[in-house]
Amino acid sequence: MFRIKYCHARLTQALECINNERFNKVNYLNKHSIIDIISLLSLIFIISCVPVEKQSVPEIPENIKFSKKLEKFGLKEHAEYFINEYKSGQFSKKDKAEWGYNAIYWGSFLYSDYRTVSNNLQNDLSLNYIQHIPNISGVINSHLGEYSKNWRKAIRKTSSEYGEWFYCDFSTVLAIYVKEFKRLGLFEKIDTIKQNIKYKTSELDKAQYPMTYEVYGLISQLISLAENPTGSLVTFNQTVNKLNNELVKALVLAELEH
Repeated sequence: MFRIKYCHARLTQALECINNERFNKVNYLNKHSIIDIISLLSLIFIISCVPVEKQSVPEIPENIKFSKKLEKFGLKEHAEYFINEYKSGQFSKKDKAEWGYNAIYWGSFLYSDYRTVSNNLQNDLSLNYIQHIPNISGVINSHLGEYSKNWRKAIRKTSSEYGEWFYCDFSTVLAIYVKEFKRLGLFEKIDTIKQNIKYKTSELDKAQYPMTYEVYGLISQLISLAENPTGSLVTFNQTVNKLNNELVKALVLAELEH
């Protein structure tokens, strides 16, 4: 509005100049011609002063946006499910779709790793599964690391100025990860590994293989945390670190038993 008033004022000044004596001395244009020219230029000037409203681009729903990312990264089979599962609602947490996307994306890599170690373990018909423990514990720790990393992120986000309505609380985030990991088949592979090493351990004499039994107990506890992350973030990380330290020590001695 201010710009339009300014343009109008300048137009008025220009028209007043028509009546000045210096314009009367112009021989090659008469007064009416000058008025016509100034009127036309002024109209163009006024139109250019009117602000043009920018057209707002409709926001893409989060479930649609992340489903397209799943397709982009070769996970098209999850796209339709994702759209239906993470529809935005009035009372939905704002970033559920983002957590769901990350769980599916990283979970797909974990599933591939679990499948590899599970197949290797099943193809080994000997009772010596100790040689497979480093790979098994490596995948489990990557799994637990996803819990820990996103647990920490969720706590930091809900402590921000936006609050819990905008971001998911950590319990919701963990529930999303457990749900998606289960749907992807991670826990089926984990159970296959668990049952395999349980059987092989049971076939060994505990008196002759005490450290193998110790390794079995430690890896079983790590598996339990992968299946059901519990406690606070601090106690969870402390437990994981403690079990891994004890596993490294027991593994060295267990290898001597075979």
